[in-house]
Amino acid sequence: MNFLVLASSTTALLPRYGFSGFSQRAALRHRMAASGVEESSILEALPYLTEESLLAENIRYTGFGQAFEGRCAYIAASRAWADQLPERLKAFNITECTGIIQPRRIVARYAVSFSAPVPLQVLPAQRSRLAAAKLERSADGRVQVRAIVAVNLRLDGEGRVVEHTESLAADPFAVSTTISNFEILLARRLALEVPSGQPASPLALARAYWGSLRELTRRELGEAVRRSRSDEESVLAGADEGVTDAEFDAWFVRFVARNFLIGAALPASFYAVAKVMAALSH
Repeated sequence: MNFLVLASSTTALLPRYGFSGFSQRAALRHRMAASGVEESSILEALPYLTEESLLAENIRYTGFGQAFEGRCAYIAASRAWADQLPERLKAFNITECTGIIQPRRIVARYAVSFSAPVPLQVLPAQRSRLAAAKLERSADGRVQVRAIVAVNLRLDGEGRVVEHTESLAADPFAVSTTISNFEILLARRLALEVPSGQPASPLALARAYWGSLRELTRRELGEAVRRSRSDEESVLAGADEGVTDAEFDAWFVRFVARNFLIGAALPASFYAVAKVMAALSH
């Protein structure tokens, strides 16, 4: 399933507000002006916010299977992604960054495109899935892929970003989406593991590979669960992720074990799992 695995124009789309919304917006603008922060500055700085003045000290980040808290950790991660993603993803480009400004909130999205390698396919079902997608490959066997990232920023009373969440917003079962999602998950994890310009150690590569595979698998499983629900079940479930942590952990162990037993795991995953297990045993 998973082995298929801003130099941009920014537009602020102002929503319609009633009197109450307008008053809240005006009050927030007044506080932001006093602190030197402007909504447009935050929107224009996306997707990587590195300016300290735009960020609350206790900012929290959640996205791509990663989470951390604090301005220092957030800025370090943002700088690593801004510097290393263009290095790790061939022909990397960010486009179509748009956003909606609301009181104490900015909702945005942007597109990421790059050239990605096509993973080795072991099972017949994997090979047939890839063949059915009819991907156009370059001379070196790579394909051009694209990912859409949804962004939700919550602002504090001074207009600084206090919470930043990101998620991949596309059909996780499309072949090109699976490839792009896995590659961007892997690149983002490696950017936090390995300093710019240095090769990744086997252990760092193993951790990044394992974490990316796990996150991609969870996203696909969660989507499959959501699609299997009736309309009534979907309403009752609300916005949950489809599976609990315990349910996913149990399923993922069976998934990996099954692939090992039938010899269907990628050679790279054998290496990654061996390294991770060795690290955990120490």
